[in-house]
Amino acid sequence: MIRLRQLAKMAGWLLSALCIAYFLQLIAASGLAISDRSVSATVSFVTASAVAYAAGVGVLAIAWSTMLRAHDTGIDRRLLVSGYMVGQFAKYIPGNVFQYVARHGLGIAAGAGHGQLIAAAAAEIYLLLCCGTAVAIAFG
Repeated sequence: MIRLRQLAKMAGWLLSALCIAYFLQLIAASGLAISDRSVSATVSFVTASAVAYAAGVGVLAIAWSTMLRAHDTGIDRRLLVSGYMVGQFAKYIPGNVFQYVARHGLGIAAGAGHGQLIAAAAAEIYLLLCCGTAVAIAFG
């Protein structure tokens, strides 16, 4: 079991490194097209966007853990939040289902039940659809 956990961690670090390398490659390819005057503005915008995204994902992770702990406060919140954050990487794997697989597996490891995890995932999808619909209606 420990070896499997170590392999999963190594795979996670490798996936993270590949994501960073891909992002840097995109910057190298298209970043050269930015004029010298707007480089600092672009870097500032990208930095601010990254911080805003990280903060948003953090809020979502806390909301996810709160949904799962609604009826059972004995579940480890730290593991739920970290599981949600790890699941964010899986979102970008084609098929877009691995985030749910990762969250489910890590949620079980944190002490959540299958029913709780399915209900939280369904609530998340429902709320995402409602918010998307509200934004679409607001902007016509």
